[in-house]
Amino acid sequence: MNVEPVPSDDEIPDPKDVVFYEVALSKDDAFLVTGNLKHFPRKPIVVTPAEMMKILDNLNKQL
Repeated sequence: MNVEPVPSDDEIPDPKDVVFYEVALSKDDAFLVTGNLKHFPRKPIVVTPAEMMKILDNLNKQL
């Protein structure tokens, strides 16, 4: 699957991380899972691994 990154005006301290953030922005219901939250804007799509596990657990409970 090809993905077109969505350009963002958000400030990303490390230019090498921009592509990951822009790809996450390009898809509905996408998440960027990282242990380095300080490298990305704090938005609902940017989560820690522990937060992602909670999200998945909640989805599993809904099924």
